[in-house]
Amino acid sequence: MLINKIVLDLIEEIKKTDLWTVMPPVEKERLAEIIAFVGGQDVTKRREKKSVQPAIYQFKITLKGMRPPIWRRFLIDNQVTFEELHTIIQIVMGWEDSHLYNFDTKDALVEILDDSFEFFPSAREKYDARETQIGELITEEKQKCLYTYDFGDDWEHELVLEKILPIDEKITVPTCLKGKRACPPEDCGGVYMYSEIQAALKGEGELDEEMIEWLGEFDTEEFDIEFINSILKHYAVNR
Repeated sequence: MLINKIVLDLIEEIKKTDLWTVMPPVEKERLAEIIAFVGGQDVTKRREKKSVQPAIYQFKITLKGMRPPIWRRFLIDNQVTFEELHTIIQIVMGWEDSHLYNFDTKDALVEILDDSFEFFPSAREKYDARETQIGELITEEKQKCLYTYDFGDDWEHELVLEKILPIDEKITVPTCLKGKRACPPEDCGGVYMYSEIQAALKGEGELDEEMIEWLGEFDTEEFDIEFINSILKHYAVNR
């Protein structure tokens, strides 16, 4: 293909520059992968999975930028994948799982990987949420992780591993232990717009008629833990 030749020629020109001489070996290796990729070769690497000692994780997740705070505390098996953790967060928070997401552990980025978007090298190590167990990357109490949902509204959540508990058949996982306040309505515009909605519902601002109709009977203080756990139970049975 013509595009392959163009990219190959471009990379070969880069290799003739001073930049190439000072490029770290790991980046040269990645460049070689790119050359092989555009040449039609299979350059997929299989990451060696880390052994995860079974345990129960107690997490607290807090929606950033919200006053008063919106948060949940829940238990989960540490051998579930980040994709499953995403689903459980959606349930305990009250989101509708309508958008993309990622997890940022500072050392790595966890998301649904698509080879078509992995053409150019990345400065950070990436893991596939569908294949990576949470216990591989989150290993210590008090460890924090950033969970971002909906890259349009950009809802950022701080996820903190509060406790690592031994496996106990008497403990049901996943389960929500506690929480406060309702999750914002999906697609409401992000932290700033939801703050405006909160203020208006308290009589400290105004909303247009269309927004009022869209919100319906929305209650910012509602948190139904029994309903959440019934959905988690159904999810656990059918996963």
